[in-house]
Amino acid sequence: MDKLREILVDLLNPEKAAAATARMNFRPPNGGCSSAKRYRTKGKTVFTPDYHVQFSTLRQEEQNAIRDHILQSLTTEENASVWSAVAEISAGILRKNNEWPAFFMIVQQACENQPAKGAELLARMSTSAPAVVREKTTQAKCLELIGACLNHSEPASLHQGLRAFSSILTELDESNQNAAKSLLQRSVGAVQSIAESGEGDWAAEGFEVFQSALDCPISLLNADALKDLSTWAAQVFGTADADAGLRCCAGNFLTQAVSSKSKFVKKKKMTQDLMHLCFPILMEDEEDEDDDEEDTPRSIALQLLDTISIKLPNTEVLGVIMEFATRASQGQAHQKRAALSALAVICEGCASPLIEGGHVEPLVTFAGDSLQSDNPALRGAALYALGQFAEQMVGAMTEFAPRVLQLVTGLLESCPDDLMKHSQLEKGLYCIEQLAETLDEDQIENLLPSLMSSMHRFMQMGNTDKCQVATLAVSALGVIIACAENVIGPHLNNCISMLQALLPKSAAATAEETPENIMLQASALDTLATLASAAGESFVPMAADSLSLAGQLVSAETDPDIRRAALNLSCSVVSLPNSPPQLLEAVPRILECLMETLKSTEGIGVKMIGDDENEIGSSAFDAVEDIDDDIEDGDDGEEIEHFTIENSYMEEKHTALSSIIRMAQKIPQHIAPSSSELYQECKSLTDFVNEDVRKFACAALIHLGHAMFKVTGNETALVEAITKGIDTIGTFLIHTRNLSKLHEFSSTVRMAMMGELICMMDDDDDEDSGVKLEEEASEIEREILDGAGELLVAVAAVDPQGVITEGLADILPAAAALMKKPDSGSKACAIGILGDMFDTLGSNCAEGFVKQLLPVFMRFTSSEDDNIRNNSVYGVGVLIANSGETGIKMIPDALKSLPLNESKNLQVRDNVTGAIARMLYAGHAETRAAYSSQFLARLPLTEDHTEWRMTLEVIEKLLTEGNQEVLGRLQELAGHCLNSVNNLNPDITADKKTILKIGQFMSQLSNADPNMFAELKKSSPEKVWNKIVKVNTKAN
Repeated sequence: MDKLREILVDLLNPEKAAAATARMNFRPPNGGCSSAKRYRTKGKTVFTPDYHVQFSTLRQEEQNAIRDHILQSLTTEENASVWSAVAEISAGILRKNNEWPAFFMIVQQACENQPAKGAELLARMSTSAPAVVREKTTQAKCLELIGACLNHSEPASLHQGLRAFSSILTELDESNQNAAKSLLQRSVGAVQSIAESGEGDWAAEGFEVFQSALDCPISLLNADALKDLSTWAAQVFGTADADAGLRCCAGNFLTQAVSSKSKFVKKKKMTQDLMHLCFPILMEDEEDEDDDEEDTPRSIALQLLDTISIKLPNTEVLGVIMEFATRASQGQAHQKRAALSALAVICEGCASPLIEGGHVEPLVTFAGDSLQSDNPALRGAALYALGQFAEQMVGAMTEFAPRVLQLVTGLLESCPDDLMKHSQLEKGLYCIEQLAETLDEDQIENLLPSLMSSMHRFMQMGNTDKCQVATLAVSALGVIIACAENVIGPHLNNCISMLQALLPKSAAATAEETPENIMLQASALDTLATLASAAGESFVPMAADSLSLAGQLVSAETDPDIRRAALNLSCSVVSLPNSPPQLLEAVPRILECLMETLKSTEGIGVKMIGDDENEIGSSAFDAVEDIDDDIEDGDDGEEIEHFTIENSYMEEKHTALSSIIRMAQKIPQHIAPSSSELYQECKSLTDFVNEDVRKFACAALIHLGHAMFKVTGNETALVEAITKGIDTIGTFLIHTRNLSKLHEFSSTVRMAMMGELICMMDDDDDEDSGVKLEEEASEIEREILDGAGELLVAVAAVDPQGVITEGLADILPAAAALMKKPDSGSKACAIGILGDMFDTLGSNCAEGFVKQLLPVFMRFTSSEDDNIRNNSVYGVGVLIANSGETGIKMIPDALKSLPLNESKNLQVRDNVTGAIARMLYAGHAETRAAYSSQFLARLPLTEDHTEWRMTLEVIEKLLTEGNQEVLGRLQELAGHCLNSVNNLNPDITADKKTILKIGQFMSQLSNADPNMFAELKKSSPEKVWNKIVKVNTKAN
């Protein structure tokens, strides 16, 4: 045992001279005798990471001997480090050998006589051997012992007692709920006592017990308890001179409380107090502290604000933020920085009200002015805020993007060293990426030369230790190329020239590169793949060289990042339109590589419950890792805590699945021989340990099923894929008639609309479960409602009659309940869901419901809320249009309810025009004649360009009925609808349908009046016609 102790001392000493000592003591000279071999076996059992497994393989007398030595050390060892190591070994042995009464007796005696050591034994046992404390009687005794340890004042006892308590909470049995609640209250005083003793790290670790309480399977915190605990945590978090680590733990607890107990936070009206807590923290840091440093009170405060904006109603959030930002924007640089940082992080959760409230332009002006400050911290905050505005407020930044890009690129022309502080260069490139995605086609075409020039300059700067400039610039170039898909052709050679110098020359060459340069090369390959996809057929002349390089790298490269990027490039090249046969010959080999990637388990590790992640322990195990292994593996009954997957290998799987999706879409006939094998492998990955991979696998499964359906006409795989990937159905649902899931779909929609899915997401205790949400819905709740509406529309497209006969009985009462809530967002969402559903169902689907629903919709058309008014106007038109003769008779009353003179909100005005169009389209000829002048006087549309679809339908009917007024305005109206094409995004279903309708209308016009059509074609930009042709070609 003395030799074991000697090695432990070596393993734990600062010089870590463990390897030599271990080898001397565990490798017997001259082959060794049997007794030496047994001694060596015992030694290895103690010093390998899986000693708890290996221990079971020893003979009983050897196990007993080791246990006796361990118990002796626990009672006599004076060296604290050695004692802790032995304590950890004893806890590890308990993982698979939990019948050890003598050890439990020592724990109890230690808690009574040496509470610090007793608590440490409890902590290690609870962490390493959870099965022991899972038994409720043992657990109750452990909680009793922890309570005894918390009675002592010495910091070590309190620290170890809190560690043990935190570990037990994850395994808490309901029978011990009250005891745990009592200990939780006492834990507050324990953490305070540790902090006051000056042990900041221990106090921070002890604070984690409260986060464990939030995660506990048994509810320990009701609304009142959470508020009390949060109030204390807020005091700790807001104390500027407190230990920074402790403050961060307090802030993390508050963030987790908002995330997991948002209903309690709303119920106790804690939102404003939590937000006001953050603002001083955002202003207290020194100017030289960077924005993106992790684990500082400032960064935690930003995380808390971000979580609040997403989890809590934005009506409670936005006013508080705007009041602070307005005041801070007039203050000093550190106050402006705080305001911009706060606005940036709440932007995701409050994007809609920021846009609807007209805040976008003032925010852009504020951030733009801050970019011109002399203060680098303020400039960094402004860059990040502008990037967030562009990313989250989709479409609202388009108007301002060119001006902001000019400011950003101008700032980034400064001396690179000046831009390193506060990550201005990284944030500036991020900002450029996000702004590029908001540009319309005209803007991106005009700005493309200057943007490419800027990226080229950054790419030539290379990477440094302070900033990976070139890698970030290549990534930004890829985004710019993707956004400029329709206008990249003239710049194709320039892009290739920019990337050429950064591409890997061969697999052998990359083996000598630094990790930073490998990432740069991988990014260059990814950007080249993006360029191939964007340029399309224009890239074909360069495709052979690209495919040759990619093929070499895929076959010979061992680095997963390069291999992944090369595979991505290969799939992009062979998926080009009109790809020549010699390129397509590479498809079988590419599919083999994809299959190898999907099957690979490289980079996947397993973390068992109780495995030690301590750095010292790891070093100790590493020191003896080369000792010969002559012990057979023990049983594998270990409990898995989680799997670990290296990012590079995760991204490789993502890329493989994305490539399969692309090839299934673009070249289904060429992957047909391997489709079934790929399908089965993707199917197996839908149960993969990582959630993102599961989602990608579900998507790939559906795309492969659809590809097989297109090639063979057999829908079996597609039906199975849809069943497996119910959340990723998408547009392919219309290609099958899988009705067996209809009831599940409608039930899911009903649950979402009734708030039951929200309740499932909240971990509330019994006394508050079932409480209906009467407050404003949070952003995530609205997202669930929106998702439910999209799912309902998809199902309605598959089986209209089935939805009518089976789904409406669930959907209508749920929608009625939503419309009765005081929450304006829920009202608007319910009205929109019903409108979209009846519009998709079509025919006379609403005739049986119009008399009940129309008065409700008509009442909401006068709402002061723009969203409610907008959706109800749309709904009125849809109901009339889909209610047959019953609806036609109600047209006069419906028209009277519409805000015909709307001037404040142009989108509502256009929706009124669309509603009139729907009614006239459904009505009789005399109805159209009576209202045609009123209808035509409202044209052209100026804001909601998707309404041109129904508008053109009515215009066509009026023309066939000989309406002279519309005939006289035909060329003017046709010109306006052509101009609207610039504002329509073919990736959005409603916009795509409108473009298709405009194309059909122009085709009919070209036959009816060739001269007018020729004039229209001459006066309209060529890109408008290109977009119409492209959308119609894809549709056919």
